[in-house]
Amino acid sequence: MATPFDSATKHLVESYPEDWLALAGIRCGHIDVVDADVSSVTASADKVLRVAEPEPCVIHLEMQASAELEFGERVHFYNAALRRRHQVPVHSIAFLLRKEARGPGMTGRFAEGTPFAGGRIDFRYQVVRVWKHSVDELLHGGLGTLPLAPVADIRAADLPEVIREMNGRINQEANASLADDLWVATLLLLGLRH
Repeated sequence: MATPFDSATKHLVESYPEDWLALAGIRCGHIDVVDADVSSVTASADKVLRVAEPEPCVIHLEMQASAELEFGERVHFYNAALRRRHQVPVHSIAFLLRKEARGPGMTGRFAEGTPFAGGRIDFRYQVVRVWKHSVDELLHGGLGTLPLAPVADIRAADLPEVIREMNGRINQEANASLADDLWVATLLLLGLRH
């Protein structure tokens, strides 16, 4: 089910895919945002990026604000459907937007076996725990992940200063339309924590 932060983060990923991959520690060449629909069955991943370099692959991003017991299974499903659709390897990344997204289903791994010899799935995906990132990393990182600064590793007392620093960057680096998008995303994400 789509939530308000889904729209905000999806828009940011579309506008700044390289910033989101950098936050996950991934550096690559040309990136294209591609259709996230995996509608051979009714489902849609949050955002999908096609990377040409260093070798062709698809990067699948899921934004999550709450714990979900079957999250790993869902990410595995999207990964497999995207692999089938795009015919290249798929790397899945879960961005956990707040501590409440922790849970037994949010480990970066989905494993399952059958009682028959060799029948086993051991799927792994990358997990980025946004609340563990330093606020300075987000304040001085890509503009597309700047709205995550208020949900990073920050004390509530530091929030006004963080907003002032964000305001300075947005005023210097963004046109009016982009500035509006960044502030809308910031307000939606702020509601996850503050």
